[in-house]
Amino acid sequence: MPGEYSAQIYRAYQDEIGGEAFFLAMSDLLKDPDHSYKMCVLAQLELETGQLLKSILAEPIGDLTDDIREREMGRLEASHCSNASWHELMILLRDDLPEYISRYKELEKAGRVEDLACLWQLTKHEEALFSFCEQEIIGQSGQSLEPVIHLLGKIPDRTR
Repeated sequence: MPGEYSAQIYRAYQDEIGGEAFFLAMSDLLKDPDHSYKMCVLAQLELETGQLLKSILAEPIGDLTDDIREREMGRLEASHCSNASWHELMILLRDDLPEYISRYKELEKAGRVEDLACLWQLTKHEEALFSFCEQEIIGQSGQSLEPVIHLLGKIPDRTR
């Protein structure tokens, strides 16, 4: 049913808006420059994925108020995580991702043919985030961003 499908795409789009805000806020909150940069890279992934999703929305759903609310929610979530260690933050993020990966794989299966490349990118982006977190958790931080950077159109500068 097209209405339900569009609603799922829009919900995923909103998740990307909130995720971008979360990662940007975490970047500002983190004291370690390497960790801060990594959050900027993850925010870029959320931004680019959100733009892709917006491009396939069949009809506008929601409005700017929704975007503002999602950004506020992302920033609020970051403030709640601000006292977590890097390791704890990676575990928190990683533990949230399987639900998104599963949901987006189902969305891929239900997707319109013309949307499949975007939906594949959505799933791959969550899998890349999961891989990033796993690598950070086991101490392989030197290559943790590789799967994320592979998906990016623009890699953020190290100087913000």
